[in-house]
Amino acid sequence: MANFVKCSNGHDFDLSIFQLCPFCGAPAAPQPSYQQMMYQQPQQPASPQMPAGYGMPLNAPEMAAAYGMPQAAPEMPAAKPTVGWLVCTKGPCCGKTYPLREERNFIGSAPSMDVVLAEDSAVSSEKHAVITFEPKKEVFIAQQGDSRALYYVNGEAVLENKSLKAEDTVEIGNSVFTFIPLCSSEFSWKKYPKGE
Repeated sequence: MANFVKCSNGHDFDLSIFQLCPFCGAPAAPQPSYQQMMYQQPQQPASPQMPAGYGMPLNAPEMAAAYGMPQAAPEMPAAKPTVGWLVCTKGPCCGKTYPLREERNFIGSAPSMDVVLAEDSAVSSEKHAVITFEPKKEVFIAQQGDSRALYYVNGEAVLENKSLKAEDTVEIGNSVFTFIPLCSSEFSWKKYPKGE
């Protein structure tokens, strides 16, 4: 049976499940009796504490800090341009396309991977496969991943670096992909400097 209480920091939690508050680790606060709750005077809410320099305009970071609010996340760097795709033609990911970017693309089922194959239970969570685009030579390379599981390019296990060409077949877990390059001798992002 549930036994909801407040911790000393004011969080509600179920004492029949948790010995300490799961939010802050504080113990349960002493609980008032039924009589105390019935006859206690209502408490006036505390007035909010005004930030230093009240009445003067604050910029957004100062306002957030003054009120203890989380500040905006730092601006993320722009994603590298797409240099090719894996297009799933068979298996749990069928019909989906996965962009590949410059340098190393780690492939696995974990959300932290560059190519996330979450639908395929046969894919290792981290670095099942690696596909690299080497921007100086403008070549694609299939590389062995860090997991014990293998993957295949055109039916051959990737045990050492293999060049990838347009329409090569890549098998990862229970999914089959067709490799589609964008960058090659015909097209390069070098022709399009950033900001122009």
